[in-house]
Amino acid sequence: MASNIYTSQFATKAEVTSEINQKANEISLVVNEKLDEEDFTHAEIVAKINDDTSQVQIGADKVDIKANDVINILAGNTLNLTSKAIAIDSTNFKVTPQGNLTATNANISGTITSSNANITGGRIQLLTEGYNEQDIKVTDTRTGVFSVMTPNQINLWGPNNAHSLWHVQSPGLGWSSIDFYDDRGYTEVRSSGITTPEVIQTSVESQKKNIAKYKQKAIELVKNSDIYEFNYKSENEKDKKHIGFVIGDLGGNYRTPNEVISTQKDGIDTYSMLAILWKAVQEQQEQIEEMKKEINKLKGEQ
Repeated sequence: MASNIYTSQFATKAEVTSEINQKANEISLVVNEKLDEEDFTHAEIVAKINDDTSQVQIGADKVDIKANDVINILAGNTLNLTSKAIAIDSTNFKVTPQGNLTATNANISGTITSSNANITGGRIQLLTEGYNEQDIKVTDTRTGVFSVMTPNQINLWGPNNAHSLWHVQSPGLGWSSIDFYDDRGYTEVRSSGITTPEVIQTSVESQKKNIAKYKQKAIELVKNSDIYEFNYKSENEKDKKHIGFVIGDLGGNYRTPNEVISTQKDGIDTYSMLAILWKAVQEQQEQIEEMKKEINKLKGEQ
């Protein structure tokens, strides 16, 4: 073709060739398109037999085969990634030939069944709108006991919703608390105090050591201490005042016996305090008995 302004400016430079090669154990179809000295595209289909295995290879920039065709060709209606050494790779979804899955942003509904699944590393965030009683629910199918987590609460329930064993409420409801329920009663723990039917402190011998009788005069401890009335700084000025001891952690000179101060020096050991009062009553009773004897002597009623 003679070269002119039209052919040099508008004529295509593509060269297209194709060939079919046939051997005893292989057939190949090759199509090449050369666009210029540097650019070309290539497509080929090769069917061959190696020893006792057969293989079909398809190489092209784009393969237009329907999904069902791919599945049937690769694995006879089963997509076996491992045996076929197939990996799925995309920006937000990847599957290795071993079946390891990596995904970003997924919408899942229905039932997810796992066996000894572990979630490690990173951060899990569950977003929900408002209060839902079953945002996260874990159930023991053997006993019927289940736990529920919502934005404001964590609950552990007995079989068939019989009763709540415990639950935690967050400040989103206006207060924070940990509550315990059973057939014997109810206990609530808040930052402002504990509400419970009874408080029992461990006192069995098996939990103690260095046991010895307390020999100090309990009455003297009681006499040499002061009782105060006060409000906590978190309370209002007009709130009902409390009555009790004060520990001078800011340098104040308060007469509070060390025997009733907690190990951390920030509270009162009520068990020790009650035991000291108990012994003080015993000592007073001894004094009363002695006084009775003296009175009887004075009356001549020996």
